[in-house]
Amino acid sequence: MKILKTISTRLRAIIFEIGLIVLAIIATNVITIISAKNTLQSTVINDINRVVVTLSNTIDATRNLKLEQLNKNINVADYILKKHDLIEVNEYSNITVKNQNTGNKYLTKINKWKYNGKILQYDESLVDEIKSLTGTNVTIFQKIDSGFVRIATNIMDSSNNRAVNTYIPFSSPVLKDINKKDRFIYSGRAFVVNDWYLTSYKPIVINNEVKGLLYVGLKEKELGELKKTFNDLNIDKNITPFCIDRAGRMLIHPSDSGENISNLEYFQHIIKDKEGIYKFYDEDKKDYCILSYKYYSAYEMYIVCSAYQGNFLDNFRREIINTSIVAGIITLLLISILIFFFTKTINALHNAVKDLSETNKELLTTKKALQQSEKLASMGQLAAGIAHEINNPLGVIMMYCNIILDDSDENDPKRKDLELIVEQSERCKKIVGGLLNFARKSKVNKTNINVHNLIEKSVKSLLLPSNVKITTDFKIVDPFMMIDIDQMVQVFTNIIKNAIDAMPNGGHVDILTEGNENDVCFHIKDNGTGIDPKSLDKLFEPFFTTKGKNNGTGLGLPISYGIIKMHKGNIKVISNTDKSKGSTGTTFIITIPRINSEV
Repeated sequence: MKILKTISTRLRAIIFEIGLIVLAIIATNVITIISAKNTLQSTVINDINRVVVTLSNTIDATRNLKLEQLNKNINVADYILKKHDLIEVNEYSNITVKNQNTGNKYLTKINKWKYNGKILQYDESLVDEIKSLTGTNVTIFQKIDSGFVRIATNIMDSSNNRAVNTYIPFSSPVLKDINKKDRFIYSGRAFVVNDWYLTSYKPIVINNEVKGLLYVGLKEKELGELKKTFNDLNIDKNITPFCIDRAGRMLIHPSDSGENISNLEYFQHIIKDKEGIYKFYDEDKKDYCILSYKYYSAYEMYIVCSAYQGNFLDNFRREIINTSIVAGIITLLLISILIFFFTKTINALHNAVKDLSETNKELLTTKKALQQSEKLASMGQLAAGIAHEINNPLGVIMMYCNIILDDSDENDPKRKDLELIVEQSERCKKIVGGLLNFARKSKVNKTNINVHNLIEKSVKSLLLPSNVKITTDFKIVDPFMMIDIDQMVQVFTNIIKNAIDAMPNGGHVDILTEGNENDVCFHIKDNGTGIDPKSLDKLFEPFFTTKGKNNGTGLGLPISYGIIKMHKGNIKVISNTDKSKGSTGTTFIITIPRINSEV
């Protein structure tokens, strides 16, 4: 009781400490969340500003990479063009050309160019060949009196036709360095026909004179590429990036691309400045929304990031709670370690008491087995003396009764009495024989035998009722062992007969063998009525039987017990008579060593 009281006191102290720790953690969380509201807005602004800058820098980097690639592609295109032996022939043709900026048209005259013997004007194969190699749009310009006209191109106009005969005037920025024959005359952003492109131009020099231009380019604002760039960035899920043009058209958005927001209040505020922060209350979301925006002039659009303040607060709460849980787990772990060391002595004492209890049980079992052996030995000696004294007079009684019975007439009224005397004498003879068998300690004649064959032999020796079925399940890899064949047949026969008697309405007996390299275990199980728990301790006592008067001698199991003990084995009985606890029946478990010393 003193020990239990000590443990109880310690547990109360530990529980109190845990309660204090939990309260401290909760209080800390509440204070942290309240104070966080004051700094949350600046945190959100910093986060979305950082995303806007990241997106802007990413677009710049992607644009610069495209320009670098175009500068390489222009050299590839120039090499292919030179390889095809471009020449100017002394033939002229009149064509109508169109200014790509103003749309004005007029008639002018140009020289014909040939490559590989073919007229280049309006020939699509050369520019398409270069495009297939570089992945860029390609145009070959020829110089005219007002600028440079497209004579072969895969740039499309607004009608989705090739934009041949459109020209760029001499006033175009791309023609600023027209006389620099040995390097690019222009590399960068340019308006081409009807859209903005990233471009690279190089002069075509014939007879040491600039007679034309070679162009490669890619559309500057490929919305599909931009959207993929946005998606590839690892952006906080609480931040929504999108792009709008100055007309309010949503160019890129996770869900609302194509929508026009020009009538919304926050758009009217955004277009007033090149960049900034705007905060407004969203009635639909019932939360404050913060916008960070920046105008990207190269694409004539705004890069915008939005975030709802409540989402960040929810995330912050979750992080605080998760941190608290981790801290709580660590604290509880430390407390558990303390409890472990405090209770280690108690656990050791408990284990010692448990071991002592197990030892006592084993001693009690051994004592019972010893008492049973002594009891059986004493009863065996007594039974041998009684059987010897009874056997001779019993033989005389049986002999004369049979003689009188044989001499009596069939209709003699005394004949039935004589038959009863003979029947009971036979029963006495069996009892006496059982007593002698029980008392006699026969020598164990060991033979190395297949126990599966032994069991089958025992089963075949029995006369089975038609409503009883016996099944065997042999699970031993090596079925050979050293035993006395006749004695073990007697054991199996006794137990199987008892199983059959326990099933007056029929049933089945299951025989299972299993074991290892040292022992073999036999399970004989029936689904009969079972054995009363009060009778289990008396099963192996001589003359004890549950079969009723005139149906058993009560010596079968004691004899079997003696045989098993002479083989250095053990027998165990498991029985159930209560249907509410499962199927009724009895299982005898016999364990015999494979090699046992003689007795």
